[in-house]
Amino acid sequence: MTVEGLITELSKFPRNALVLLQGYEGGLSEIGILKTAKVNLNQNREEWNGPHEEDPNGPHQAILLLRACNHISEK
Repeated sequence: MTVEGLITELSKFPRNALVLLQGYEGGLSEIGILKTAKVNLNQNREEWNGPHEEDPNGPHQAILLLRACNHISEK
């Protein structure tokens, strides 16, 4: 996704929504999709996890930038 594409997609969401990324161990990925979610903040203490958790009853609105699949990985 390009910067222009990301700006276009983000402009569809509320300006006060958090923007969060999936937590994972390494490498770089392109953005696959954006989705809205409710989240709870500061739920995980492990360093390999992101600190926040998606929860349909969570009090915070967020936009999740989800990784695209690794199209060059072995299957």
